[in-house]
Amino acid sequence: RQMAAEIRQLRRTGANGFVIGCLDPQGTLDERAIQPLLEAAEGSCLTLHRCIDVSRDPAETYLTAGRLGFDTVLTSGAAASCTAGADLIGQLLQLRDSIHGPEVLIGAGVNASVIEWFRRRFPAAQAFHMSGKTSIQSGMRFRREGVPMGIPGFDEWHISQTETSAVAAARRVLDCKNGTDPSAPL
Repeated sequence: RQMAAEIRQLRRTGANGFVIGCLDPQGTLDERAIQPLLEAAEGSCLTLHRCIDVSRDPAETYLTAGRLGFDTVLTSGAAASCTAGADLIGQLLQLRDSIHGPEVLIGAGVNASVIEWFRRRFPAAQAFHMSGKTSIQSGMRFRREGVPMGIPGFDEWHISQTETSAVAAARRVLDCKNGTDPSAPL
């Protein structure tokens, strides 16, 4: 209920797209839980987030997302990175084209060279999601080591920030018609 209320509020303030997704305990798309969110979105653009990557059957999840009206499915190909999940991404791209399904938004580890590689291996690949992030030192000079203030494994002394040059490099690759050899190392 809270998520549906937030979607309605965000729509009132001008949002026109939402990234949502819910799985049931068996690892399938939870249509009952998603329905109130779809109703709250009232025809807005919808992206199924990477819950597909931890679902029992990603192809089935993709088909269900299409049936429910999702425009886009964000995926790493059910792997830690999109290059590791490239085979499944290729299958989803074929499925997209054969049924005119939701766009396959390739994510997790995307940068300019990964975009080039994907576009050569899968010419139908057209949508990529990247943060372009880099880690920079925080301005904090005094550091009391061994006292984490957040999630375990996260460093208190660095900040993730989008790197302009990484985004520009990706844009150049997206604007280019030719890629690199898909068998070349990344």
